[in-house]
Amino acid sequence: MRLQSPIGRVRLGGRVSLCFPLERGQAEWCMPRSGRRKSVRKRQRLPQREDALEPLSERVLLVGWGGADSKSVDALLRAGQMPNLQRLIDTGVRGDVASPTPMISPTLWTSVATGKKADQHGILCFAGPETGDGVATGKTPPVASRSRRCKAVWNILSGNDVLPLRRLRSCVVNWCASHPAEAIHGVVVSDRFAQAAGPPHQEWPAVDGSVHPVALLTEACMHRVHPTAVTPRQIARFIPREFAGQKNTDPLAGSLAGQLAVVVAKCATTHAVTTWLMEDQDWDLMAVHYDVLDGFSRTVRAGHQPKMGGRGGEDFGRYGDVMTECYRFCDTMLGRLMDLIEDDATIILFSAGDSRTDGLQAAGCAKTEDRRPTAQHGQQGMLVMAGPNIKKAQRVDGASALDITPTVLWLLGRPVATDMGGKPLTHIRDADGEAEVAEVETYETAGPVKGAAPL
Repeated sequence: MRLQSPIGRVRLGGRVSLCFPLERGQAEWCMPRSGRRKSVRKRQRLPQREDALEPLSERVLLVGWGGADSKSVDALLRAGQMPNLQRLIDTGVRGDVASPTPMISPTLWTSVATGKKADQHGILCFAGPETGDGVATGKTPPVASRSRRCKAVWNILSGNDVLPLRRLRSCVVNWCASHPAEAIHGVVVSDRFAQAAGPPHQEWPAVDGSVHPVALLTEACMHRVHPTAVTPRQIARFIPREFAGQKNTDPLAGSLAGQLAVVVAKCATTHAVTTWLMEDQDWDLMAVHYDVLDGFSRTVRAGHQPKMGGRGGEDFGRYGDVMTECYRFCDTMLGRLMDLIEDDATIILFSAGDSRTDGLQAAGCAKTEDRRPTAQHGQQGMLVMAGPNIKKAQRVDGASALDITPTVLWLLGRPVATDMGGKPLTHIRDADGEAEVAEVETYETAGPVKGAAPL
């Protein structure tokens, strides 16, 4: 396998291989040449109904960075280590974001996708009672999409009986609590899809229900990366090569390399599936959740910040820059997504705050109970938005994670439900005068649209 650039896709016998620079700190990161540089499928826009507003954006790319710390991001931006994020900020707006409690990943990211708090959407923890056709089965698996009590933004855009508007296509990848994949107007690749099971020489079947529509399952599986496909030389990008090699004598490094390979493989799968869908599918909303920062942070956070307890001292000198490399890794993937979209699309980059789990919390952070985390993130997140009709190089303050879904609906010309906990961020619009926002009482039951202007 030829190693040349960070996360790209190279087909080898129907599998996907990772590409990384061989040396840490390599200045030039060339992206793979995959033929098309922009998202394809130019569409003729269909007329909307009279009760819809003119959209501010033809498409929305919603990118979630689980575990990104705004302070770490600011430091790397000042050092010029995240050029793609800087480019996005320079062409749009940026601000801090408040997140609702409880700060648990499935709960938080479901709030982002629904615009509602936990008591409304019902996703309260990492695991919950399984139901089948509304009847409890007595099992307690990881929390499932069918446990959600209200519609996510991709359900709303898929069309419903509330508003007879044109259906919009969504592609959803690796979103928290998205398994089993819902039957929407578009594509869902659930957060269980990238999980590897069994040794590499055996068959690696996808988890049942992890892809909708099922017709795309075979092609989706061609973009999966098994942890054993991640080589020590690739992991050496994140930890010193002498500690990541096969002959290292440091048991901590050997264990760390193996754990990071699992995280990197899942991230590579998420990114490969996302870029494939962006290029090959028609979409109005593309929503993807990258949890690589969360995964890395859970593994090495104490080594990165010795004051937090756990690993420190000598280990900090060895592993202290792992998170820095992970942020740069995320920046590279962001650059690839930016290269693939057209100028008519709006990018929303959202982070819920830094990860705090498994006993590696800072002083004052919520602890774990019975080895299960009671909190996942700090409460200060980050929001960056750029696209047509969006202000340039300005800050946006006062935003909440609950504002993401209302803002997506507003950008795509859809009414915002008044039973949502957030509001559309209309002050980001690069135009004079008050922005028009159509409203509907709820998307859960039928109701009249208020404030809509005919086209």
